[in-house]
Amino acid sequence: MCIIVYKPAGVKMPSGKVLSDCYSHNHDGAGYMLPKGGMVSIRKGFMKYADFKAAIDSEGDLTEVPVVMHFRITTQGGVQRGLCHPFPVCGSYKHMLGTEQACNVAVAHNGIITHCSSFKVKDHNDTMEWIKRFADPVIANDPNWSKSSKKVRILKDPAVSGGYNKFAIMSRNGHVVIIGDFVKDGGCWFSNSSYKSDYGAAKTCFVSSFELACDWMERRGWLDKGAKKPEPKQMSLLEPDDDGCLDDDDDYEMGYSDGYEQARDDFGDDPENVDSKGRRGR
Repeated sequence: MCIIVYKPAGVKMPSGKVLSDCYSHNHDGAGYMLPKGGMVSIRKGFMKYADFKAAIDSEGDLTEVPVVMHFRITTQGGVQRGLCHPFPVCGSYKHMLGTEQACNVAVAHNGIITHCSSFKVKDHNDTMEWIKRFADPVIANDPNWSKSSKKVRILKDPAVSGGYNKFAIMSRNGHVVIIGDFVKDGGCWFSNSSYKSDYGAAKTCFVSSFELACDWMERRGWLDKGAKKPEPKQMSLLEPDDDGCLDDDDDYEMGYSDGYEQARDDFGDDPENVDSKGRRGR
């Protein structure tokens, strides 16, 4: 799942409770980026909430500073410090893995980019593949890239972004472009509702991969809540722990992968192009 939290300049940082909830619901590592010394400063790979909180508190009063934070649930590549977000926009996977660095432009992502996905590779994930294939050629290390409406349109194009994915792209001057549907709450922008304390509380003990995929689609507005869904053919059972999260990385990856592929098959199209009654062109 993951969550991106974008705090614009002039807005207070989210409370410790909100950040703690973000981490507890997305507990496979965290990171953040902010403009510092004329560059985008990235710090990531915090595998405990206390370490993340200590690092971001060490930055001082951030009220007037734009900050993008990311809390990860792994779907590709496994749990690794280097695979935490954000990533610098560049063409090198090795460079993207650095846990403390400065760059011209950096990206945080929430979602699964199906056309950049592989559940077999362990040295990079779909976000890194997307950066290498799409963001780096478009942005071309230009910190002023967002002034080009053409470049912004290219990265927002569903054929490039995947349609349902969420991105926060920060340039060294602090300007942030967000792509996808974010929720504004308390002046901050959240890429989904997993910043709330009760997130996941309603999950049942067992869910099929297809049910997980449908839940994922509902959260992104692809399906109306309560809409009739196709009968699942794939029943890879996944067992959440007490807080509603799924801890087995392999099962989690396969659940999303199998369930999403079945959803595509049953709807006969990418789900974002189909409404709750099965009509295309939404």
